[in-house]
Amino acid sequence: MTLRLDDPLHDALRQQAEHDGMSMQDAARIALTSYLEARNHQARVHRALEKVLVVHADALERLGQ
Repeated sequence: MTLRLDDPLHDALRQQAEHDGMSMQDAARIALTSYLEARNHQARVHRALEKVLVVHADALERLGQ
């Protein structure tokens, strides 16, 4: 895979990786892992909310009136 970054993002990644004492590839891998974990968490929260809305639909409707 080739990841193309604009110059400001490339420079920021390079600087941060250098500051953290790691390669740009490792820094990008960590950032992508964090992003994917956050998205996965958001999806789980969304599914849980949908279940709550279905299970408690009657009570929520009564509270809304």
